Amino acid sequence: MFDLNSFEVKVSYGEQAITFAKEALSARLYVPGWDLNPTLHNIIKYGNSMNYGVAIVYHNNTPIAIATVKASWNGILYVFVRKAYRGMGLGKEAANRLLEAYGGCEEPAGHVNGSKGTELFFMKLGLPLKENFSDGY
Repeated sequence: MFDLNSFEVKVSYGEQAITFAKEALSARLYVPGWDLNPTLHNIIKYGNSMNYGVAIVYHNNTPIAIATVKASWNGILYVFVRKAYRGMGLGKEAANRLLEAYGGCEEPAGHVNGSKGTELFFMKLGLPLKENFSDGY
């Protein structure tokens, strides 16, 4: 069992989001082939010009979960939690912290990636679901 006091959530909609994206890629906080990976690369490549918000969860200073949302355009929310840490509410905590600071132009929505678990996760957060969209680049 994990000590929940050893978790820390950091959120940024600014320059620090770029650092968080780099840390998430380095820690492989994504599923290969799904949209979170290119989203993290775009945050870095374009200097976060699309105003992404990024929340990253650390356990003993190691990144173990991430949530991102594009605030300047479509409000799509992505969440990834390492398998060993799932079911602890860390993805929900990261998403909620990120959405507390959300100032986007569209209602935030969860990105459906085809897995039933993802749909249920976003429905429990009370978010509408979106799929098959262009990221604006």
